[in-house]
Amino acid sequence: MAWVMRLALLITFLVFTSTLVLAQNTVAPCAMFSLEGPAGITRLGDVIEFRVQAQRNGTFTYEWKVEGFKFSGQGSPRIEIQTGRQAGTVNAAVAVKVLDHEMGCSVLLSDSAVFGPTLPGPDHDWFEIIDGKNGDLKGRLDTFFSELTNNPEVEGIIEITFTKNSSRAGRLAKLNLVSKHIAYRRFNPSRISYHLTIGEYERIRAIRMPPGADYEYYNIDRQKLIKAEEYKAKASALF
Repeated sequence: MAWVMRLALLITFLVFTSTLVLAQNTVAPCAMFSLEGPAGITRLGDVIEFRVQAQRNGTFTYEWKVEGFKFSGQGSPRIEIQTGRQAGTVNAAVAVKVLDHEMGCSVLLSDSAVFGPTLPGPDHDWFEIIDGKNGDLKGRLDTFFSELTNNPEVEGIIEITFTKNSSRAGRLAKLNLVSKHIAYRRFNPSRISYHLTIGEYERIRAIRMPPGADYEYYNIDRQKLIKAEEYKAKASALF
């Protein structure tokens, strides 16, 4: 009788196991998804993209959430985020809920992207214009050119501030002094723009503008920037 009981238990176990395997094979799981974002650090001003990839075809709904940033593409498997100009290295956190309509289940995915580092304004250096003493001016400009050479993505701006009562000839002489030194050092003039202003003192500001730096923070009017390679053609209309 013992063997009969053991046989009955074995049959019961096999039936239960078969039923369990059948159930597992007939109930399809929710589709597998992956969320792909940008690799590395994104430069300021770039558009960053996040995309959901599904391992099989189906009918899916996408609900995106991005904290602190505007984005486009809600409801689709792909969104775009316009990077901002916050100070410091910024992290954009993204989450998406994907509903698999065929299976009646959902999956929550998350990722993030780092963009920056950024500056609240440009890195800059003030120095006064002293008539008859151009050695300091040229030395400062040499340092400025070297920094731009080592950072090819950085924009160079030379802001020259004149006094209200300075003559047109005097202003052009100082502008020519800077331009001649650019030519003397054989520095690429397309890397330099002039920003001409009126102030209490005559001085120069050498500005290194990294990608995404805020021009308005340091009162730089981009519409008034003059490329160093073009200033001679516009000199008659400058003052």
